[in-house]
Amino acid sequence: MSYSKKKTDKWREIEIRNISDNDGLVANYLFEIGCLGITEEIEKLVLYFDAESAIEIPQQIEEFLTNHKFQGFEIIDKSIQDEDWHLTWKEFFQPQKITDRITVYPEWIDAEEEVEIPIKMRPGMAFGTGTHETTQLAIQLLQKNIQKDMKILDAGCGTGILTIAAKRLGASAVDSVEIDNEALDNFNENLELNNCEGKMLIQDVTALDNYNYDLIVSNIQINPNTALLRTLENQNFMNPVIFTGILKEERDTFVKIVSDMNRKVTDELVKNEWAAFLVESN
Repeated sequence: MSYSKKKTDKWREIEIRNISDNDGLVANYLFEIGCLGITEEIEKLVLYFDAESAIEIPQQIEEFLTNHKFQGFEIIDKSIQDEDWHLTWKEFFQPQKITDRITVYPEWIDAEEEVEIPIKMRPGMAFGTGTHETTQLAIQLLQKNIQKDMKILDAGCGTGILTIAAKRLGASAVDSVEIDNEALDNFNENLELNNCEGKMLIQDVTALDNYNYDLIVSNIQINPNTALLRTLENQNFMNPVIFTGILKEERDTFVKIVSDMNRKVTDELVKNEWAAFLVESN
């Protein structure tokens, strides 16, 4: 196990060699610590961070991999030029067919004519470009459950992809809530790309004044999802909620919490190591 330290005033590239991430566990962790993009090669992950990211990131990655029983890997911390980052990212971010109706495109690729609902995205955050399983599962459940003129809450809206999908699927209004204000610029860019009107509210989603929504979609993690569920129970919210961002290994824990709150899972989707649920009142 070794790594070198070299930083630049532009983009930072880190390689993890001799590793496979078939279940997406490593990618999820990397995005949590600020990774801006990942390319996967044979037995290698190439990671991209902002140049100002913490110098301790290789140590953090090493500890995570060791704790999760990965062996024989090597971490190399280096730098690349800004223009090379954009070329690499363009190779990584290709159109994603999410459902029979929705395909997500990077802004530099024209949508195919036969696609009913094309969504254009400008990569700016790791999640929410259509490439991650949690985003795909959330869109699939949205399409199955949304009805025309619904009022929707997008909890943890990030890049705005679920806000855009909900509007394109017929929602009359979408409230987009995000706790991280660094997502704001990318959210606005993506809504503009898709000719959608909307506004991000920077706030803890559990502290809203009211929850007057026909449907809520929450693509966050199990702990904030659980906190939101408890808030909705206290607010006597009775309408359906889509929860994703939950690992398969957390599935039973989450389902029990749902049951303890006198609610039930009425639909469940799984992709690789991720699960998504439609939760309704009993």
